[in-house]
Parts: sequence; C-alpha cells; structure tokens
Amino acid sequence: RRLKQWYQRRVRGGYLSVCPQTTLHTFFDKLLLKSREEGMTDHAKKVVLELMVSMIAYIGMDDLNTLYSEILPWLNEPGNANRQKRAYQILWSMLEGKTESHDRFVISHMDTLYKNLAESLTLAQPAAKKHRLKCLL
Repeated sequence: RRLKQWYQRRVRGGYLSVCPQTTLHTFFDKLLLKSREEGMTDHAKKVVLELMVSMIAYIGMDDLNTLYSEILPWLNEPGNANRQKRAYQILWSMLEGKTESHDRFVISHMDTLYKNLAESLTLAQPAAKKHRLKCLL
C-alpha cells in the first residue's frame, strides 16, 4: 500500500512539474471550490486536501496567498484536531517550498506567520503539535 502511494505521489509530482502555470491555477481553483463543498465524505475531503498539498510545491504566489487565507482559521480552531493538524501540514509544505514564489510568500507573510504561530500555542491540539513545531523550525 505504501509503495502504491509513493508511486502515486511521484506521478502527481511529475505531472505537476511540467504542467503550465495557468493549468495549475485552474486545477487549484477547482480543488479549492471542491474543498469548500458541504456534504462530502471524510474520504473525499482527505483526497482533495491531499491533491492540494501535492500541488503546493508548484503553485504561484497568488495561489499560496489564497491557500494561506483558507487555512488560517483552521490553525486556531480548537474543536477539530484533524483539521488543525492538516492546516499545519499544509503550512509546513508552504514554508518548505523551494521556488521563488515560496520565498516571496514567506518573506511577505513573516510577521503574520510569526504572530499566528505564537498565538496558536495554547489552542494547538495534541495531534497538531508535531506539525506546528515543524513550522516553527
């Protein structure tokens, strides 16, 4: 099973690395709309978020800003540990990006990132603390 998931990630990454930026943007927007839909099963939500996370390394500054504003409320959501954990995983993927867009994103949001990570300490669920710590490092 793990080997199959590894191959799927490699195939997605290979496709996304050669995909035109406009196509990536369109695909990202459709995934974002899908992630906001009510009535999706937990599995469907997980798959949509997994696809979004796999796209983070390839999306541009505008999409990074959109995604950041989307997950920001999740970081301080005390009642939903899975959502908070996923938000920190997404944020970590955004912070570890190696493109110029990622560097500009981090630099332009440094103050708010620091403020939100500092304020969310008391609200961090046990399941999300490991991922929150990765964001701080």
